[in-house]
Amino acid sequence: EAPAAVEMPVLRRDGDGFIHFLAAPESGRFILPDSGQKSDDPAARALAFMEGHAGAFGVPSPKLAFEARVQERPTGTVVRLSQTYAGLPVLGAQAVIRLDADGQVRMVLNDVLGDASTLDNDPDSLTPLLTPEEAVAAAKRAEAGVTGGDEALLSPQPDPELVIFAPAVYSLSGDPVLAYRVVFGGVNGMVLFINARNGELVFRHALSAAALAREIYDCNGGTDFLTAGVLARKEGDPPTGNTGVDNAYDYFGDTYKWYKDLLGRDSYDDKGSLLKAYVNVPVLNAYWYPGLEVMVFDNRLLTDDVLAHEFTHGVTDDVVNFTYFGFSGALAEMYSDWGGELVDLSNGRGNDSPEVRWFCGEDMQLKIPDSRGRERPDPVDDGLPGLRYMKDPTLFGDPDRLGSPLLANPYSMYDLGGVHINNGVGNKLVYLLTDGDTFNGETVRGLGEDVVGQLFYEALFNLSASADYYDLYFALGVAATDLGLSFEDRLNIAAAGRAVEIEPPELALLGLRNFRATPARDGDGNQSIALTWSNPPADTLAGITLVRSLGRYAMQPGDGVILPVTRGADAWLDTAVEPGIEYYYTVIADITGSFPQLAYAKARAGGNAPNVLSQPFGTDPLLGRFDPLDLAFSQLTFTPVGAADGPIAGDMPGVSYDNYEATCRRGVYSLPVPRADGQGGAIQLNFSDDNGTSFYFPNAPFPFFGKYYPAFTIAANGYISFQDVTYLSQLNFPSLAAHFAIPRISFLFNDFSPSMGGLGWARALSDRTVITFEDMPSWPPTMPTTTVGRSTVQVELFHSGMIRFTYLGLGATNAVVGLSDGRGVPRDPSLAFPAAGLLQSYAVPDLSALPLNPSRLSISPLQPVYAVVGDLVQFDVSVNKPAGLAGIPVLLGDWSRTGPAPFADRRNGTGTFSWRPAPEDRGVYTFRVTARLGGQEAYQDVMLYIGRAFDRPGAKNLAISSDTPFENPAQSRVVPMGRPLTASYEYTHPHLAFDPAYYGEGGSVLYWFRNGQVISELIGRTVVPPGAVRAGDRWWFGVVPVTVNGLAGDMVFSPTVTIAGFPVVTSVSPAFGLTIGGDRVTIRGERLGGAMAVTFGGVRGANLAVRSDNEIQVTTPLHPGGVVDIVVESMDGIGRAVGAFRFIGDATDLLREDVNKDGRVDAVDVQLVTGDVLKTGEAAKDGLATDVNGDGVVNALDIQMVVNRALLR
Repeated sequence: EAPAAVEMPVLRRDGDGFIHFLAAPESGRFILPDSGQKSDDPAARALAFMEGHAGAFGVPSPKLAFEARVQERPTGTVVRLSQTYAGLPVLGAQAVIRLDADGQVRMVLNDVLGDASTLDNDPDSLTPLLTPEEAVAAAKRAEAGVTGGDEALLSPQPDPELVIFAPAVYSLSGDPVLAYRVVFGGVNGMVLFINARNGELVFRHALSAAALAREIYDCNGGTDFLTAGVLARKEGDPPTGNTGVDNAYDYFGDTYKWYKDLLGRDSYDDKGSLLKAYVNVPVLNAYWYPGLEVMVFDNRLLTDDVLAHEFTHGVTDDVVNFTYFGFSGALAEMYSDWGGELVDLSNGRGNDSPEVRWFCGEDMQLKIPDSRGRERPDPVDDGLPGLRYMKDPTLFGDPDRLGSPLLANPYSMYDLGGVHINNGVGNKLVYLLTDGDTFNGETVRGLGEDVVGQLFYEALFNLSASADYYDLYFALGVAATDLGLSFEDRLNIAAAGRAVEIEPPELALLGLRNFRATPARDGDGNQSIALTWSNPPADTLAGITLVRSLGRYAMQPGDGVILPVTRGADAWLDTAVEPGIEYYYTVIADITGSFPQLAYAKARAGGNAPNVLSQPFGTDPLLGRFDPLDLAFSQLTFTPVGAADGPIAGDMPGVSYDNYEATCRRGVYSLPVPRADGQGGAIQLNFSDDNGTSFYFPNAPFPFFGKYYPAFTIAANGYISFQDVTYLSQLNFPSLAAHFAIPRISFLFNDFSPSMGGLGWARALSDRTVITFEDMPSWPPTMPTTTVGRSTVQVELFHSGMIRFTYLGLGATNAVVGLSDGRGVPRDPSLAFPAAGLLQSYAVPDLSALPLNPSRLSISPLQPVYAVVGDLVQFDVSVNKPAGLAGIPVLLGDWSRTGPAPFADRRNGTGTFSWRPAPEDRGVYTFRVTARLGGQEAYQDVMLYIGRAFDRPGAKNLAISSDTPFENPAQSRVVPMGRPLTASYEYTHPHLAFDPAYYGEGGSVLYWFRNGQVISELIGRTVVPPGAVRAGDRWWFGVVPVTVNGLAGDMVFSPTVTIAGFPVVTSVSPAFGLTIGGDRVTIRGERLGGAMAVTFGGVRGANLAVRSDNEIQVTTPLHPGGVVDIVVESMDGIGRAVGAFRFIGDATDLLREDVNKDGRVDAVDVQLVTGDVLKTGEAAKDGLATDVNGDGVVNALDIQMVVNRALLR
């Protein structure tokens, strides 16, 4: 209920349609079921709400339950419901429910296990097959394998507890399983989860993030702090003169005071608990030890922000207890950097000058990165203060936004899923909201240290243990409302969220969208600008605000003139405009309880509607007939033009079709880029009908309609998109509506049928990415048919943003060609405002009639720069001046780095950038060059990657194993069918040993090739399952090695294996027989059902009988004595068992000690006799064959005889 609310609830669902996040508007609340209303207990009320709506939250299993924990807050109560299944805790599964002062529900964050069917349906699923001791042993093996350490030195805690590990809680794939939780304590404590039924490692995360009462213990250089620590100073004691002890005492006081005075929190647990620290521990680390709730410091790392950082780990452990892995672990690190830096900026100690503000750990004696998960304990000296820079995380190779190419794989083992890397996203957010700045196309106003401290602290109570950055976005929205922040403040927080790209993508798809500004005129020549947009769902929309401004976009209502639109309006005709003036518009949808949403558009009054650069051909399923496809043997070029309307670097709002100029060249009879040349070759694209393949742009993100995209999807149906929509039929088949629905490059959007033939390939060049369809058939209009239309088209995506389509022969009939800004089919003003008498503005363009030569100023494409400190970075800029534009263009250079850009205008239409970066210049920068002439303007941004060294990584020792005895996986060979193929390789980099954290392996990508085609379903997987291989297939893999910081090497290819369905022999019984032949031998193995003959040492056996596909029997032939090979022959090939059989002439050829009759006495014979000795009772009678001395008993004497004979060899 919300009787006084002007806003709607915020609702976010998960991929299965269940409620993930729910928040009431400021004056609203959700009513409890009747069962909950009868209790005053917050936990009971929260449980009643969850159980009363179990279906909506996706918890149908009767074995799922919750354990409650209550946390009081100034505006109500937070109840954390930790999920259990059959009484066992479900790791990280929580529902966070916020109640108001009256006990009604304000917010729910639902991060629980919903689908427990695999557990429900398997009665044995909760029965462990491993003992706790076996689980501990498996965990030791796994941890040693991950870290490369000595298993014998690991000491996990005994008696591991049983839990349920549900991968879906952490956005991983897989079914929930019963697991042992095995804890490894110590400085770099880890928690491993071992499948209790098969012993596999299923999950691994760090044990911790590595009234004022203080105790400081001096360990005097001892590494075992518990035994070495001596109490040196307690609360109220005077200074000791010991720098480490006194600094820890003072920094504890600063941190306690900040939490108490600003946030009202009494110690890390809000219960006034004693603060204990152990100092002078030479472990090159500083960490919070959660089990003992103490801090441990090496004095060389002891600073105020480091201590406050570790203290904050104690706070987050108490409030949320983030799982220290992936994005939830990154949130834990981000919060600790938040607490550490805000304490540092508030306590007046150390150096907080503008030059070092926002550096973390700038006062440390030694710069020691947190090594938990990274295995990097060595100090670094990179010439920079501190270990992280919250103002610009990229300075240390950390991402500053969720779509950054520097983002670490949150599901990898490296750095526990990037916990010390991906916290850069949140760190940038903290900086933006505190100090304010313009970043990624968003201008954020600083709220100050105190407000940001309160905002993030209040949001902490809205997060679950497995939360991610999208959850943080919603949690900040609820916190902003609870703190009573203004509409402008909430708008500002939303802008910061968009800047670092943590706004969930579905808000863009289902929220405010399709905003366009179109010049219009009526029959009398009166000028206006028509504004149209699509609103979020009506039940979430509180109101619409439309703002008009000049010169730049309004980022909040006060930045311009507010136009009087009503709630629910989706169009406005602005008649108060002057011809020739360019107007900027911002539309704001108020969906508070979360954040407002903004969209931007601009138009010049008196101008014409822009060319939408998109044309349908043939028949559109919604709009009917259009002209036939007439682009064969032609080339379309889309060139970025116009002035920049945003800051350097990052996305730019409001870019429209007017920012592209299209030209057409006829009579083109060859593709610009061949499939292979001296620079390299192409990757073949493996398509099935209507699917797609996704790739990262290899050198730099690609700019398209003002947004930089790090990755893209090539669809089999002839388009490039920046989100995979191939599974949505309404968006994957050609129509003008589908084309305009999302940002899309439709080079020939058509219903192609790769299953009928054709070839698709892609190449990555230094200045562009190239995709080519050769002789690709279209799905025929009728079936059956003997002819299909085939088309050849190539699209080049230049890093500058220029796009070029080249067409040769075209057999497609129904298609869409062009660019889509993703804002929907343009609404013509004459239809949007039928009563205004407006003339039609938009027309379907004729792409083949576009001019050959451009009419607008542009800049020739430039490519990203990768350089090493000390290298000369130099490149030339050239302006393309259209014919008829008189004069020499003026060139201006600017960049995202401080100071003037090292750029010179040569005053002849060219310019030169020249710069030699110093060590302190390491980082990622954007250089912008602007050209101006005759009232026209053009710009281009160039990414500059400056680092230690940009030697590209490599891979060696590529191998494919089929788990076949005696194979050499590093060689090309024939392998049997029915075996999994396992890829392995060794990552290399020339500087890996010098700096593994910088040059170590990041998100390397593995591609499997079957008969020359990439198998998209296996991208990134190391194992090809047995069911995917067929006889006659040729398989190999290629790996693109990638560094931690996203620098990719060339693809390296493995040996090739050819799949054969030949027999495989695994055992022969008996393994010996007489030279006269006649012995019946049983051969077991795989694919024996097609056996046609069996030979022993080249002599064919007799009476072959096939018992099953896994067993045959044969009679041995006459053969001289000795050890021979057995060969099983079939239509598919032969299977050979080397030295598998021995022919024996008479008893003198045998040694009694050769128990298995393989011609030698060795450890195998010893083991056979020993095994029979250990048998008791009736079982012992089976062991008389091992009665070596013939005394009727198998005992230690027989073992000794075999050992003695073996030693005589």
